[in-house]
Amino acid sequence: MLLPFLSRSNQDHSLEDPARRIDRTLEDRGHRLIAGLSMASNFDRIDAVLMVATGHGKYLRIKHSEAEHLVLPHDLRIELTDLTSQSNPSLADTRQLATDLAIHQASLFEKIKCRAGKYVDRILAIAVTDPGLWWNDFDGSQQYASLCDPMRLSQLTGTTVVDDFPARDVAAGGRGICLDALPLWFLHADRAPKIAADHRMMLQLNQHSAGYWLPASDGLDAELPNIAQIRSAPSTEFLNGLLSRKHPATLNHQSESAGSSHLSPERLYADGTRNNDLIERWNNAWNNFQKDTSFAHQSTEAIDAKLIQIVESAAYEDVPAKDTIRSAVYWVIDLILADISPAKSRADHVYFATDSPLTSCLINQFIQAADFDKSRVHGVPPISGATPDTSTSAISAATLGLLHIDQMPANFPKLTGATEQRILGRLSMGSPSNWRQLLREMADFHPPAMKLRDAV
Repeated sequence: MLLPFLSRSNQDHSLEDPARRIDRTLEDRGHRLIAGLSMASNFDRIDAVLMVATGHGKYLRIKHSEAEHLVLPHDLRIELTDLTSQSNPSLADTRQLATDLAIHQASLFEKIKCRAGKYVDRILAIAVTDPGLWWNDFDGSQQYASLCDPMRLSQLTGTTVVDDFPARDVAAGGRGICLDALPLWFLHADRAPKIAADHRMMLQLNQHSAGYWLPASDGLDAELPNIAQIRSAPSTEFLNGLLSRKHPATLNHQSESAGSSHLSPERLYADGTRNNDLIERWNNAWNNFQKDTSFAHQSTEAIDAKLIQIVESAAYEDVPAKDTIRSAVYWVIDLILADISPAKSRADHVYFATDSPLTSCLINQFIQAADFDKSRVHGVPPISGATPDTSTSAISAATLGLLHIDQMPANFPKLTGATEQRILGRLSMGSPSNWRQLLREMADFHPPAMKLRDAV
């Protein structure tokens, strides 16, 4: 499938009016292409997007995306998991695994770049995010190192690589987290050029559960939008793990006959009752996790496993599946609502992004517990070309890459703990022609517009 503006350009325009041909060419030149690669926190796959955007800086508009993914070999996943769990990983092992990983990343990029058709040479860069290596320095501060080998990746693809985004925030005293806040604002906030009025909440319940308050902005404010984080919750692997252990048939209920609808996750949730004792145990475990200074960088897989172990303990192994699922949904939503202030509860729209079989249950529980109008709660608004499999983290990576090219700071000090805003990422040069194209794009700097009262 070709990108929308590319398919128009591939038509025969020999009989087209010259003025219209000029307008079409100028419009096409306003589109920018960038690839984004993101590795899952459990190292099972790499997601890729080819993204089309217009505008620069705060006027960036994401127009279209194409998605691909690559499942990593089991042996490589095990080696990466072992490496990140070590307190002092070997430099040689790290370099070797990064080199091996670059080969798979390059292979995935070769697949996704074909979606650009004859405009493949207009892809500016590859933006890469990954879980990375985290460790405590001698003074107790958290340090980060990317698992990407940008030199090898740029050599294999001939395309400039932008990576190592958390390291810039860490260098400024931050924790290298919540870097998807600004990309999600670009994706889902109300940024109407004339009157931006709708304030929104974005709640992600997937491998990287997090939530953000996304205020409306027309892009003319001198400061970045006042984005606020909403307390995180366990990933959906926690809910999926409960389903697989307590009632495995629910995960395959769609393949069952219509007469087996009682096995569905929705039916378990509807028939269950809350177990307050189990919820209290989960709360205590969760609070203990958060007291750990390395909580933000812990593997979600490890945290989910510890929460599931509580259910498997002797004290709760006899709790019915329906009660366990009902309690889990209630607890996850309760964690989210605990950090939503009265001001945030007046959001005009709330968007849920989740890959759990319990999606409808989570949304219904949120509507009931928060007393929200049902018409204000939605699934994620689609991006042109996006599918349910399109990775939000890969789109965030591509957006961070464009913000680096536009020389726009992308971290929020109040969210990350940094002392100042920084331009995130580092560049690793691709082929000479790609590098020259990128330099021309970066030289065409567009300073942000602002309101007159902010300029004087």
